[in-house]
Amino acid sequence: MAKNDFAQITTPAGEAVYPKLRSTEVFDGEDTGKYVCGIKLSKADTDKLIQRIENEWEMAKKSPDFDGKRYGRNSAPALGFHEDKDGDIVFKAKTNAVIKTKAGEVIEKTMAVFDKKGKPMDEEMEVGNGSTIRLCMLLRPFYASATVYGIQLLLKAVQVLNYVAPAAGAVSADDCGFDVEEEFDEDNPPFATSEGADF
Repeated sequence: MAKNDFAQITTPAGEAVYPKLRSTEVFDGEDTGKYVCGIKLSKADTDKLIQRIENEWEMAKKSPDFDGKRYGRNSAPALGFHEDKDGDIVFKAKTNAVIKTKAGEVIEKTMAVFDKKGKPMDEEMEVGNGSTIRLCMLLRPFYASATVYGIQLLLKAVQVLNYVAPAAGAVSADDCGFDVEEEFDEDNPPFATSEGADF
């Protein structure tokens, strides 16, 4: 299946989780070579996106690309999301920072990051945890083995609606056990509704 055939979706607004958009992700001390960004959505939007991804997987299984594929009895498709320690669903999208073409050419990519007005953000500005964002993603069906298959969320672009700078080693009031009163900001709600999403 060609990349142009992958379904493209744009999420509603949600909370950025461990974004690495200007430099690549480091996991267990090793550079993954990927730009990554997680997003947490409202419960209603989470349910809608899960349904959309599951539908994409069901369609992919019926396509010629998946003819004759076998699936382990106790296996399940990886669908690009997981439950965090607080019980929230986090969708994680990623893309390679370097592409090697069939001709052997090496192309370095930069991640497209836009502000709330649709203008490109300064390439020096790393987006921090807790920023309010939207993700543009491609849903890529894949099959590696009878136990490793599903839908990969390919990160295409990010829109930052409410910027939060990264804070190295910072702690929150909640981490320290302080009581925090919720405030509602009409101009920057923590989670927008699904208005503007395309799924």
